[in-house]
Amino acid sequence: SQFKSVTTCFVSVVMAIASSHGQTITSSTEPYGGIRSLVVSVSPAESVSGRAYSFNAVEINLSTPGISFRVSPPNTSGGKEVQTQKTKDFANQIGNSAVVAINTSFFEYNAFNQFLGAPYASNLTGVSVSGGIGVSAFATNHPSALNISSDNVATFITTGVSGGYTNTQGISLYNTIGLNGPALLVDNGAVNTFIATDGQSANKYPGVALCNSGSGSQRLVLLASSSITFKEMAAGFQFLATGGTNLNAMFLDGGGSTSFYLRDPSSNNLGALVDSSRLVGSSLAVIYTIPEPATSFLFLCGALIVFFRYSRIRAN
Repeated sequence: SQFKSVTTCFVSVVMAIASSHGQTITSSTEPYGGIRSLVVSVSPAESVSGRAYSFNAVEINLSTPGISFRVSPPNTSGGKEVQTQKTKDFANQIGNSAVVAINTSFFEYNAFNQFLGAPYASNLTGVSVSGGIGVSAFATNHPSALNISSDNVATFITTGVSGGYTNTQGISLYNTIGLNGPALLVDNGAVNTFIATDGQSANKYPGVALCNSGSGSQRLVLLASSSITFKEMAAGFQFLATGGTNLNAMFLDGGGSTSFYLRDPSSNNLGALVDSSRLVGSSLAVIYTIPEPATSFLFLCGALIVFFRYSRIRAN
């Protein structure tokens, strides 16, 4: 079957919950191979902020065959960098293979056009690259980004060179999304306490994290909630990264722009995990396609067919 529609329990993950960030997975499914959808609920006693809240997350195994990514392309009409578009429309424009979508970079907001619902040209605050094509360069005080290479190797960049698409880490940018700030929310497992303060009010916020395992595999985690603080988001990423190493995470454009969708494999409808009807400057889509059979496998099948036909001819 193309899709894995059975619900999975993730017992090992639940049993490994750190006591300092006690949280509960209330729903977990694997609608596509290598892509898990989770709902996490947190009680006041378990919460880092002393209140109850919940969030949605999608966990992606980057080594899964058939998975790729796409970032919103540049504006081709000249002038400003991007043409605003709703995240849901961006995914549906790609087609049913776009199974997950989330809004990404901060952008220049035009309240008048938003009120009219009329798409408009805009500039992004941070870096953005789409399929190797530069969309928006690094800014002076926005050096951080997540890059996913053409072969799905993900890297957090914290040293982007202002005014261009280069970085001191020497990483060639392919699909890249940036954030509105100078630092990561979680940097090598350590929470940035300046960003994740107790005083920050809860709002709609999305975020993205990368967790490397000891075996070298990578998990990309997309997270969003209609009511969450950066401190709670950081704790959520730490919870979902249990058993992994080298956790890094950053927040994306929140508030009314927060848009997070997962496609139902049965109906092909793009359902909202956190919904927004706002036009946004950039989005990230997760593409899932059935991998082409290996040439050697096709050759083996052909050889078996010839063998059985020849055996039947000899028998007759």
